[in-house]
Amino acid sequence: MDIPNRLLMSSNLRFLFFLLQKLGLNVVNVMWEDTARTPGSVWGANITDMTLQVRHLMQPQRQELLPVIRYPNFTDRTGDVPLDLVKIKVGNEKGEQLRVITLREYLTNLQQYISNIDTLFV
Repeated sequence: MDIPNRLLMSSNLRFLFFLLQKLGLNVVNVMWEDTARTPGSVWGANITDMTLQVRHLMQPQRQELLPVIRYPNFTDRTGDVPLDLVKIKVGNEKGEQLRVITLREYLTNLQQYISNIDTLFV
């Protein structure tokens, strides 16, 4: 029996599964990051699917998917931070003394901080 089914067979874990559902969480085999995807679409920026796999110690060729607890699709919670609150160190790109600037300043003046802007948009 695979791991997801074994987890759901246990009475304690069935109760846990019930509690997770009450909290609006799902148990799935695939997790994803698609906060920029249009609902009902397969298109969008920054779409990443990922699985966690378990490899058996005595049978290394045998792998199973590990369940993941997450919110339903399109209800992802994000940690959005304003660009002016993200600080980065610059100066090492030109052998200068390090100084701290905001991410907004860095992105606004990108050509000042990278050695070859042509390689950015290959």
